[in-house]
Amino acid sequence: MLLQVWGLTYSFPNEQLLELSLKEVLWFVDFENFLVSGIIPDEFSSNLRKKLKIDCHDYYWDESYLFRICTDGVIRRCVLGEKGDVLGACHSSSYGGHDGGARTMADVLRWGFYWPTLYKDASDLVKRCDECQRAGGIL
Repeated sequence: MLLQVWGLTYSFPNEQLLELSLKEVLWFVDFENFLVSGIIPDEFSSNLRKKLKIDCHDYYWDESYLFRICTDGVIRRCVLGEKGDVLGACHSSSYGGHDGGARTMADVLRWGFYWPTLYKDASDLVKRCDECQRAGGIL
């Protein structure tokens, strides 16, 4: 890949360096932008602007991390890209793992992480886990 800036040509042998996956960026970008700079996107309606301001009361920005103050009073770090790593570590831990979706979700919350689709992602992981499907339920 070649990039020309101010008459200079730069080559990037690995084109993956400039690739950005928007699926992983979207869920808390608006929260971050509002908490850091107070900017609300222009395309938001008045109801969405009010909702963003109200929802941001539950979030806290510290340096480069976003935290959520959950209903149980615990402050948890919002996870962006490493959801699969966190879920995999909680689901198949060496001290006892391969629990159901609710237990895996509880482990993630206990470790201090949060994202909005946590329960759905945990139950999907359990449904896809080969070891869990082979073992089945205990009668």
